[in-house]
Amino acid sequence: MTEEQLERANKLKRDIDKLSSFIFMAIRDGFWEKITYKRELRIFTTVIPFLEEKEEGYILSKELTFKILGVLKDQVSEWEKELKNI
Repeated sequence: MTEEQLERANKLKRDIDKLSSFIFMAIRDGFWEKITYKRELRIFTTVIPFLEEKEEGYILSKELTFKILGVLKDQVSEWEKELKNI
């Protein structure tokens, strides 16, 4: 494995871990009910600028949340396939 391939593999592993962790937290904490994580909130407000701000947090429909999480999970799967091919 070349140094470039090793760097790419390490980056993919980090990205997979981060995104998988985010998806787990979103499901565990019910982001469709209340979004309170500032770092993750930036992701959602970038993707969905029409989030409604409530006193207790940002509200997002459960259906829309799971559609977004599905797209993110697909990205994780693509990275995992790429990692196997390195």
